[in-house]
Amino acid sequence: MSINIERSNGVRLQRARAFVAVAIGAVAAVLMTASPAQAATITSLESVIEDHSKFVYWAGLWDIHTGFITPKESAAVPVGAPQVVTSAPYYLGCAKLTNSTSLNQTMKSNAFSRRFTNTVSTTVTTGVSSTTKVSGDFKLSNVVSFGVEESVTVSYENSNTQTEALMEIHTAPSQNVLVPAGQTRYVVASLTPTTYSGTLSLNTAFSGRFLARDHLRPIVQNVYDVYDVLSRAKSKGAKLPAGFSLNASTKTLDFKGTGTYTMVAGVNFHAHITDTLPSELSATSCA
Repeated sequence: MSINIERSNGVRLQRARAFVAVAIGAVAAVLMTASPAQAATITSLESVIEDHSKFVYWAGLWDIHTGFITPKESAAVPVGAPQVVTSAPYYLGCAKLTNSTSLNQTMKSNAFSRRFTNTVSTTVTTGVSSTTKVSGDFKLSNVVSFGVEESVTVSYENSNTQTEALMEIHTAPSQNVLVPAGQTRYVVASLTPTTYSGTLSLNTAFSGRFLARDHLRPIVQNVYDVYDVLSRAKSKGAKLPAGFSLNASTKTLDFKGTGTYTMVAGVNFHAHITDTLPSELSATSCA
Protein backbone atom coordinates (compact mmCIF):
# COMPACT_ATOMS: atom_id res chain seq x y z
CA MET A 1 0.00 0.00 0.00
CA SER A 2 1.34 3.40 -0.90
CA ILE A 3 -0.18 6.77 -0.07
CA ASN A 4 1.27 9.83 -1.83
CA ILE A 5 1.61 12.96 0.27
CA GLU A 6 0.81 16.03 -1.83
CA ARG A 7 1.06 19.73 -1.06
CA SER A 8 -2.70 20.03 -1.47
CA ASN A 9 -3.17 17.83 1.61
CA GLY A 10 -1.46 20.42 3.73
CA VAL A 11 1.82 18.58 4.03
CA ARG A 12 4.74 20.64 2.84
CA LEU A 13 7.86 18.97 1.61
CA GLN A 14 10.63 21.29 2.63
CA ARG A 15 13.81 21.42 0.64
CA ALA A 16 16.73 23.07 2.31
CA ARG A 17 19.15 23.55 -0.51
CA ALA A 18 22.84 24.09 0.04
CA PHE A 19 24.73 24.52 -3.19
CA VAL A 20 28.48 24.23 -3.16
CA ALA A 21 30.27 25.00 -6.41
CA VAL A 22 33.29 22.73 -6.49
CA ALA A 23 36.30 23.86 -8.48
CA ILE A 24 37.75 21.51 -11.08
CA GLY A 25 40.72 20.66 -8.86
CA ALA A 26 38.44 19.51 -6.05
CA VAL A 27 36.13 17.68 -8.40
CA ALA A 28 39.06 15.80 -9.86
CA ALA A 29 39.92 14.58 -6.38
CA VAL A 30 36.48 13.53 -5.21
CA LEU A 31 34.22 13.20 -8.22
CA MET A 32 35.70 13.06 -11.70
CA THR A 33 38.53 14.38 -13.83
CA ALA A 34 38.56 16.89 -16.64
CA SER A 35 38.96 15.34 -20.06
CA PRO A 36 40.15 16.87 -23.33
CA ALA A 37 37.43 18.17 -25.61
CA GLN A 38 37.26 16.74 -29.09
CA ALA A 39 38.38 19.03 -31.95
CA ALA A 40 38.01 22.24 -29.96
CA THR A 41 38.95 25.42 -31.83
CA ILE A 42 40.18 28.23 -29.55
CA THR A 43 41.09 31.47 -31.38
CA SER A 44 43.18 34.07 -29.55
CA LEU A 45 42.13 37.70 -29.76
CA GLU A 46 45.79 38.68 -30.20
CA SER A 47 46.10 36.51 -33.33
CA VAL A 48 42.96 38.09 -34.82
CA ILE A 49 44.40 41.57 -34.27
CA GLU A 50 47.81 40.57 -35.58
CA ASP A 51 46.44 39.00 -38.77
CA HIS A 52 44.04 41.87 -39.53
CA SER A 53 46.59 44.59 -38.76
CA LYS A 54 48.54 43.45 -41.84
CA PHE A 55 45.71 44.87 -43.97
CA VAL A 56 46.14 48.27 -42.32
CA TYR A 57 49.82 48.65 -41.31
CA TRP A 58 52.91 47.69 -43.28
CA ALA A 59 53.95 44.17 -42.15
CA GLY A 60 51.32 44.41 -39.42
CA LEU A 61 51.50 45.04 -35.68
CA TRP A 62 53.52 42.99 -33.22
CA ASP A 63 54.18 42.74 -29.46
CA ILE A 64 50.43 43.07 -28.94
CA HIS A 65 49.04 43.48 -25.40
CA THR A 66 45.26 43.28 -24.97
CA GLY A 67 45.07 43.64 -21.18
CA PHE A 68 42.93 46.80 -21.49
CA ILE A 69 40.32 45.07 -23.65
CA THR A 70 37.59 43.74 -21.35
CA PRO A 71 34.98 41.20 -22.44
CA LYS A 72 31.44 42.27 -21.61
CA GLU A 73 27.88 40.95 -21.83
CA SER A 74 29.25 37.42 -21.58
CA ALA A 75 26.76 34.58 -21.22
CA ALA A 76 26.62 30.89 -22.07
CA VAL A 77 23.07 30.39 -23.30
CA PRO A 78 21.36 27.05 -24.10
CA VAL A 79 20.20 26.72 -27.71
CA GLY A 80 16.83 25.04 -28.15
CA ALA A 81 15.34 22.38 -25.91
CA PRO A 82 17.64 19.85 -24.21
CA GLN A 83 17.60 16.12 -24.70
CA VAL A 84 16.18 14.58 -21.53
CA VAL A 85 16.84 11.09 -20.19
CA THR A 86 15.10 10.04 -16.96
CA SER A 87 16.57 7.40 -14.66
CA ALA A 88 14.92 5.17 -12.07
CA PRO A 89 13.96 6.83 -8.75
CA TYR A 90 16.79 7.46 -6.33
CA TYR A 91 15.75 6.80 -2.74
CA LEU A 92 17.22 9.33 -0.33
CA GLY A 93 16.09 7.85 2.95
CA CYS A 94 13.21 6.84 5.20
CA ALA A 95 11.59 7.20 8.60
CA LYS A 96 10.18 4.14 10.38
CA LEU A 97 7.03 4.12 12.50
CA THR A 98 6.05 0.93 14.38
CA ASN A 99 2.80 0.63 16.35
CA SER A 100 3.29 -2.18 18.91
CA THR A 101 -0.06 -1.59 20.59
CA SER A 102 -3.44 -3.18 19.95
CA LEU A 103 -4.98 0.14 18.89
CA ASN A 104 -4.58 2.27 15.77
CA GLN A 105 -2.37 5.24 16.52
CA THR A 106 -1.38 8.49 14.85
CA MET A 107 2.38 8.65 15.18
CA LYS A 108 4.83 11.41 14.35
CA SER A 109 7.74 10.58 12.07
CA ASN A 110 11.25 11.91 12.47
CA ALA A 111 12.38 14.57 10.01
CA PHE A 112 15.42 13.58 7.98
CA SER A 113 17.73 15.21 5.46
CA ARG A 114 19.88 13.68 2.76
CA ARG A 115 22.39 15.03 0.25
CA PHE A 116 22.32 14.63 -3.49
CA THR A 117 25.08 15.88 -5.80
CA ASN A 118 24.07 17.34 -9.15
CA THR A 119 26.81 17.62 -11.80
CA VAL A 120 27.20 20.03 -14.71
CA SER A 121 29.75 19.39 -17.48
CA THR A 122 30.43 21.84 -20.30
CA THR A 123 32.68 21.55 -23.34
CA VAL A 124 33.82 24.35 -25.62
CA THR A 125 33.68 23.57 -29.35
CA THR A 126 34.48 27.03 -30.71
CA GLY A 127 36.03 29.40 -28.17
CA VAL A 128 38.17 32.50 -27.76
CA SER A 129 41.13 33.41 -25.56
CA SER A 130 42.63 36.71 -24.52
CA THR A 131 45.05 38.22 -22.02
CA THR A 132 41.93 38.98 -19.98
CA LYS A 133 40.21 35.70 -19.17
CA VAL A 134 37.07 35.13 -21.23
CA SER A 135 34.13 33.31 -19.65
CA GLY A 136 30.36 33.43 -19.37
CA ASP A 137 27.75 32.39 -16.83
CA PHE A 138 25.55 29.41 -17.65
CA LYS A 139 22.27 29.84 -15.74
CA LEU A 140 21.01 26.37 -14.89
CA SER A 141 17.43 27.65 -14.61
CA ASN A 142 17.50 28.06 -18.39
CA VAL A 143 17.47 24.25 -18.52
CA VAL A 144 15.79 23.07 -15.30
CA SER A 145 14.63 24.86 -12.16
CA PHE A 146 16.52 24.11 -8.94
CA GLY A 147 14.24 26.31 -6.85
CA VAL A 148 16.99 28.94 -6.53
CA GLU A 149 18.96 30.82 -9.16
CA GLU A 150 22.22 28.96 -9.68
CA SER A 151 24.85 29.20 -12.38
CA VAL A 152 28.26 27.84 -13.33
CA THR A 153 31.05 29.66 -15.12
CA VAL A 154 32.14 28.42 -18.54
CA SER A 155 35.66 29.35 -19.63
CA TYR A 156 35.65 30.09 -23.36
CA GLU A 157 39.38 29.41 -23.59
CA ASN A 158 39.48 26.00 -21.93
CA SER A 159 39.63 23.08 -24.36
CA ASN A 160 39.02 20.54 -21.58
CA THR A 161 35.61 19.42 -20.35
CA GLN A 162 34.73 21.61 -17.38
CA THR A 163 32.81 19.89 -14.57
CA GLU A 164 31.28 21.36 -11.45
CA ALA A 165 29.33 19.69 -8.64
CA LEU A 166 26.35 21.24 -6.85
CA MET A 167 25.50 19.64 -3.55
CA GLU A 168 21.82 19.77 -2.68
CA ILE A 169 20.23 18.97 0.70
CA HIS A 170 16.65 17.64 0.65
CA THR A 171 14.62 17.57 3.86
CA ALA A 172 11.54 15.45 4.53
CA PRO A 173 9.75 17.13 7.47
CA SER A 174 8.24 15.40 10.47
CA GLN A 175 4.61 14.46 9.85
CA ASN A 176 1.67 12.67 11.45
CA VAL A 177 1.00 9.18 10.10
CA LEU A 178 -1.87 6.84 11.00
CA VAL A 179 -0.34 3.43 11.81
CA PRO A 180 -2.73 0.45 12.29
CA ALA A 181 -2.37 -1.69 15.42
CA GLY A 182 0.63 -4.03 15.33
CA GLN A 183 1.90 -2.69 12.00
CA THR A 184 4.77 -0.59 10.64
CA ARG A 185 4.71 2.31 8.22
CA TYR A 186 7.58 4.03 6.46
CA VAL A 187 7.96 7.58 5.16
CA VAL A 188 10.15 7.24 2.06
CA ALA A 189 11.76 10.20 0.26
CA SER A 190 12.98 9.95 -3.32
CA LEU A 191 13.87 11.99 -6.37
CA THR A 192 14.40 11.27 -10.05
CA PRO A 193 17.96 11.61 -11.45
CA THR A 194 17.56 13.18 -14.88
CA THR A 195 20.18 13.92 -17.54
CA TYR A 196 19.82 17.07 -19.64
CA SER A 197 22.14 17.62 -22.62
CA GLY A 198 22.28 20.19 -25.36
CA THR A 199 24.17 22.96 -27.14
CA LEU A 200 25.46 26.26 -25.76
CA SER A 201 25.95 29.61 -27.47
CA LEU A 202 29.04 31.24 -25.94
CA ASN A 203 28.48 34.99 -26.25
CA THR A 204 30.71 37.94 -25.43
CA ALA A 205 31.84 41.30 -26.89
CA PHE A 206 35.23 43.04 -26.93
CA SER A 207 35.92 46.75 -26.95
CA GLY A 208 38.71 49.04 -25.84
CA ARG A 209 42.32 49.79 -26.62
CA PHE A 210 45.45 47.70 -26.85
CA LEU A 211 49.19 48.29 -26.97
CA ALA A 212 51.36 47.21 -29.90
CA ARG A 213 54.43 48.07 -31.95
CA ASP A 214 54.55 48.58 -35.70
CA HIS A 215 57.50 47.87 -37.95
CA LEU A 216 58.00 51.50 -38.91
CA ARG A 217 58.30 52.62 -35.27
CA PRO A 218 59.43 49.49 -33.43
CA ILE A 219 60.92 51.20 -30.38
CA VAL A 220 57.71 52.69 -29.00
CA GLN A 221 54.50 50.90 -28.08
CA ASN A 222 51.48 52.72 -29.47
CA VAL A 223 47.82 52.67 -28.45
CA TYR A 224 45.21 51.31 -30.88
CA ASP A 225 41.46 50.78 -30.72
CA VAL A 226 40.44 47.19 -31.46
CA TYR A 227 37.23 48.09 -33.31
CA ASP A 228 38.97 50.77 -35.36
CA VAL A 229 41.79 48.46 -36.49
CA LEU A 230 39.47 45.57 -37.36
CA SER A 231 36.89 47.72 -39.16
CA ARG A 232 39.62 49.33 -41.27
CA ALA A 233 40.96 45.86 -42.08
CA LYS A 234 37.46 44.74 -43.07
CA SER A 235 37.15 47.63 -45.49
CA LYS A 236 40.33 46.36 -47.16
CA GLY A 237 39.00 42.81 -47.55
CA ALA A 238 39.96 41.07 -44.30
CA LYS A 239 37.69 38.25 -43.13
CA LEU A 240 37.12 37.52 -39.46
CA PRO A 241 37.38 33.91 -38.19
CA ALA A 242 34.21 31.91 -37.56
CA GLY A 243 32.23 33.22 -34.61
CA PHE A 244 33.52 36.82 -34.82
CA SER A 245 31.65 39.83 -36.19
CA LEU A 246 31.90 43.61 -35.99
CA ASN A 247 28.97 45.45 -34.43
CA ALA A 248 28.77 48.94 -35.92
CA SER A 249 26.09 50.14 -33.48
CA THR A 250 28.05 49.26 -30.33
CA LYS A 251 31.54 49.59 -31.82
CA THR A 252 32.46 46.16 -30.49
CA LEU A 253 33.97 42.95 -31.76
CA ASP A 254 31.25 40.40 -31.01
CA PHE A 255 31.93 36.73 -30.51
CA LYS A 256 29.44 33.86 -30.60
CA GLY A 257 31.09 30.53 -29.99
CA THR A 258 29.62 27.09 -29.47
CA GLY A 259 29.75 24.44 -26.80
CA THR A 260 27.82 21.59 -25.25
CA TYR A 261 26.52 20.79 -21.79
CA THR A 262 25.45 17.72 -19.84
CA MET A 263 23.65 18.15 -16.53
CA VAL A 264 22.65 15.36 -14.16
CA ALA A 265 20.12 16.70 -11.66
CA GLY A 266 17.84 15.22 -9.04
CA VAL A 267 14.30 16.45 -9.69
CA ASN A 268 10.75 15.73 -8.50
CA PHE A 269 11.66 15.35 -4.83
CA HIS A 270 8.74 13.89 -2.89
CA ALA A 271 7.86 11.67 0.07
CA HIS A 272 5.22 8.99 0.43
CA ILE A 273 3.93 6.58 3.09
CA THR A 274 4.23 2.84 2.49
CA ASP A 275 3.98 -0.41 4.48
CA THR A 276 6.96 -1.96 2.65
CA LEU A 277 10.37 -0.50 1.95
CA PRO A 278 11.86 -0.36 -1.55
CA SER A 279 14.61 -2.93 -1.97
CA GLU A 280 17.16 -0.11 -2.23
CA LEU A 281 16.57 0.86 1.41
CA SER A 282 17.17 -0.99 4.67
CA ALA A 283 14.95 -0.56 7.73
CA THR A 284 18.07 -0.16 9.88
CA SER A 285 18.93 3.00 7.93
CA CYS A 286 15.59 4.70 8.62
CA ALA A 287 15.39 7.70 10.92
